[in-house]
Amino acid sequence: MNLDNIAEKLEQIAELYFLAERADVRLLVIEHDLNALYSDLDIHRNIMHVEHQDVVKLEKMSKHFLFAKILGNRELELERERQEYLQAVLEYNAIAHEIQLLEYEKGILRKKVDEKDDLKKMRDYYLKVKEQKILYNNGDHNGMIKKLNGEIERLNLLKREIKEAVEVANITRTHLKKAIHYLKSMDNFGAYAIDGMTYSKKQLLNKAIKDAVQVKVYIKKLDKEMSDIYNKYELPSMYKYDAFIDSFHQNLITDWVLKNKLKSAQASLESGQEQVLRIIATLSFDDEKSNKRIEVLTEEKRLYVLNS
Repeated sequence: MNLDNIAEKLEQIAELYFLAERADVRLLVIEHDLNALYSDLDIHRNIMHVEHQDVVKLEKMSKHFLFAKILGNRELELERERQEYLQAVLEYNAIAHEIQLLEYEKGILRKKVDEKDDLKKMRDYYLKVKEQKILYNNGDHNGMIKKLNGEIERLNLLKREIKEAVEVANITRTHLKKAIHYLKSMDNFGAYAIDGMTYSKKQLLNKAIKDAVQVKVYIKKLDKEMSDIYNKYELPSMYKYDAFIDSFHQNLITDWVLKNKLKSAQASLESGQEQVLRIIATLSFDDEKSNKRIEVLTEEKRLYVLNS
């Protein structure tokens, strides 16, 4: 298929796609109108029922009762009730008929709208074929398309790196939260408790240390991921509990010293958690910015290929 045939095919698809989009807009209007009409139909159904009950009730009344109640004018009253009932029926039928017409139109338009995805796939397919032919022919438009493709690929790569960094940051954050939780779960230690900690407190501290060590592992990974994304990026120095961990392992501390060490370690962990949250927010912002830029470049390339 040559470029002229592709261009003709794309023009046909564009026309059908335009009609499908118009159908989509019309569908929104119809949906709104149908909601209002169905509501009106319920109201008029109730009115029609009330008017019918009035007619039935009046027809069942004896002449003697009617003379006592409405001074003998039975036929006139009955005719009026019948006219009101007839009017209610006509209004109800008119709304029902309008609903029927709109539902029929809705069914036709829905088929056109359902074709949009297939039309878009066909359009994208022929645009890709045309793009490849332009690149293969190495003509005047070759350079621009390569430039746009290169920028889109760069942004997609950036998005992948951001995703990897966010995953590492979230794992780091999870270990930070767990370590903080374990430290907070420990009771304060007395100033003169020299005999050491209870077994349960030791367990909590061991768990906190285990997660703190995991944080150190993942923070190095996060540092690498951030360096891949941002040139000359330096991760803030957020961890100051190395000495705390070493001291515990060497069993060279009393509970009084440990109490102060815990406070320092917990503060460092909380500070680290805040910084990781800021990093995640920065990454999410840049990811969204990349998404929008990719959309703009993709549309720019689509129009460029279409008009080439």
